[in-house]
Amino acid sequence: MAPAEPYEGATAPIWYGDRKVYSVTGFNLGVRSRIVDLPSLWVEGEISEFRHTSRYSMVYFTLKDPRNGYLVKCTMPRARFESLGLRITDGDLVQVFGRADIYEKSGSF
Repeated sequence: MAPAEPYEGATAPIWYGDRKVYSVTGFNLGVRSRIVDLPSLWVEGEISEFRHTSRYSMVYFTLKDPRNGYLVKCTMPRARFESLGLRITDGDLVQVFGRADIYEKSGSF
């Protein structure tokens, strides 16, 4: 099923008196428009919640800072991951190169 497209006027705020209110769609699209301007960069962390299966077109994992437990959820196209021939398991310390993005439909960073 294809993701729903934003509807007409989704990014325009609605005014309630002096309060400017955005729809969830408008908020997520607005956040994404800022995030995509961030540069690609290297991040080091410990792999957790690693999921690599033929049912998904993406590989999913979380990078965790082992010093304080801060997390960032990550995805990678499964075909790209498999082409690298990597053997990754939970607990491995890795360095990854990528960029921040948001999946607008769910608001996932």
